[in-house]
Amino acid sequence: MRLCYHCMNQIKDEKVQICPQCKKPLKVKLENASVMLPPGTVLQGKFLIGYSLGFGGFGITYIGWDQVLQRKVAIKEFYPRQITERCEDGITVTITDAAMKARFQSGLQSFLQEARSLASLQDTVKGVVSISNYFEANGTGYIVMEYLEGMDVKNILQKSGGKRDYEWCRQVILTVLHTLREVHRQGILHRDIAPDNVFITNEGVIKLIDFGAAKHTSDIIQKRSDIVLKVGYAPIEQYSRTAKQGPYTDLYAVAALFYRMLTGKKPAPANERVNDDTVVPPSQLGISIPEQAEMALMVCLNIRPEHRLQNAGDFMEALGGIGFEPRYEPDWILPVTEDDGKRKKMSTPVKALILLGGILMVAGGIFAASRLLRSSERVEVTESSSNCIMVDCVGKTSEEAIAALQEEGIAINDKLTYEYSLEVPKGTVTSQNIRPGTSMKEEDTVTLTVSGGNSVFTMPDLSTMGREEVESYFASKGLEISMEDTFSEEVPKDQMVLQSVAAGEDYIIGGEEMPKLAVAYSLGKKSDYDVKMPNLKGLSLSEAKEKLKDMNLKLDVTDEKDPDYSNVKKGKVSDQSIYAGDILNTIEDEGKELTLYTSRGKKPEPKKEATPRPTQKASSTQPRSASEPRIDAIKEPERKISALD
Repeated sequence: MRLCYHCMNQIKDEKVQICPQCKKPLKVKLENASVMLPPGTVLQGKFLIGYSLGFGGFGITYIGWDQVLQRKVAIKEFYPRQITERCEDGITVTITDAAMKARFQSGLQSFLQEARSLASLQDTVKGVVSISNYFEANGTGYIVMEYLEGMDVKNILQKSGGKRDYEWCRQVILTVLHTLREVHRQGILHRDIAPDNVFITNEGVIKLIDFGAAKHTSDIIQKRSDIVLKVGYAPIEQYSRTAKQGPYTDLYAVAALFYRMLTGKKPAPANERVNDDTVVPPSQLGISIPEQAEMALMVCLNIRPEHRLQNAGDFMEALGGIGFEPRYEPDWILPVTEDDGKRKKMSTPVKALILLGGILMVAGGIFAASRLLRSSERVEVTESSSNCIMVDCVGKTSEEAIAALQEEGIAINDKLTYEYSLEVPKGTVTSQNIRPGTSMKEEDTVTLTVSGGNSVFTMPDLSTMGREEVESYFASKGLEISMEDTFSEEVPKDQMVLQSVAAGEDYIIGGEEMPKLAVAYSLGKKSDYDVKMPNLKGLSLSEAKEKLKDMNLKLDVTDEKDPDYSNVKKGKVSDQSIYAGDILNTIEDEGKELTLYTSRGKKPEPKKEATPRPTQKASSTQPRSASEPRIDAIKEPERKISALD
């Protein structure tokens, strides 16, 4: 069963090319391959990585799949882009500057502390994302958490004309404060509250996500730390390495969020407000808001930390939220139309604190904040602000999408990428390389992928596919492709050497002038297949053939009887038509003829003629016994003749 790496929907039909759920192509593409993990990467042997959901200055979040529990997850990777990069394997993280090693390790430990902090909250606080695992791997760290389906406040505002009415905003802010009250009781600060970190699930649950800057308060007091700021939402104390931080730090960000939802504008950066504070109350911008609520908002936006409300409970009380309980229902987004009369009156201490804060904000806050900046060591600030937000082009015609992008002033790649599809109407945008809702930078360029119907597709880089995948890719379009092998001194074995239609070119199916589809794969260097012909003399035919097989020499072997005699045992190989030691190439010489001559044995010696034996005379004597000597063997003594005779 396949998974869509965009939404992790399980797909049973192996022939489907578009995900039935999210309507995005199932074909895997690498997006920002030098930065993102490739879709399909598996961590810890069970967590499957999909496409990225978003990334910030120090981390990337991916959709994932828990292969053990069979459920969607979100996987966050520690990846501070300023000081890290991917190794050649596209997975391992390495530090670009050895001098930054200590900083990286410190950041990694803070990142893992985020997981520990959240794990300690998830059983008691419903408004924070739950953690299922965290670990170190690939030179960095990962956090596995619940996958939330819904949208963040940033996207809701974008779809609502940039702002919402007071009561809707009040309900959201009270829910955030309700969660923060419990978080702060555990000694944990969020320190990164902004529209994109307040998430509303499809079930209506409002959750704080991305505790990226969270640390225990005691750690903040005792240790120096590097900070990445969201400009406009970060209070002045976050611009200093040494300034003390507390719950009031998060309250500034909540007030900035409140201001942004009401007015459609975020407050000016805190460090710019020191000498020239341009933030005006929402009522002066024509926003309808109760006086005490506006005063509480502006007090919490005070530059001086000590002049803000000091805890989430006080802020809730100022918004009429005594006894408030979050409404975790799908209809949470609907505004409360009438005051039900059940809100309790604000206590006198809180009224006094708000009034005093308002006076101090005007009279002495700015002067005191300037002293704070001058007396504290500055930190390097990373801004996440941008001029425009990426629009959602999927489902629009290419003309509609281009018009929408041009209206937003977003740069577009002139070359559209066409995708073969039998399901999506021709000319409809099926995907885009930058996710909707992403803050765009000036240098960002959008590339749109458009359905080409059954008549046109943009040729992909086939070198990223395996052989079977290439065959399947073209077979699904009813096209034949020739696959060849060739030697290459430069391209490693099994990698593609060339494709007849270059990647990025549009291919018109049935077009008369379209070239033949062919790809060639490298066999590696020719010399890698050179071997010496073995000496097969003395082996049986079966042994000789087995030896050739072991050396991957696929020759056309025949056998004949050696016309000559030899000392080789009869039936064994006595000679071979390809001499031992000759160089053969296992690829080029495949099928080459080889004759093996089998021995007739040694040459037989010539036969000697038989010598006839003398015939014995017949004897008239009686047969002798075995003990008697033969008569014919007894010789008389030779007599000597002398003169006496």
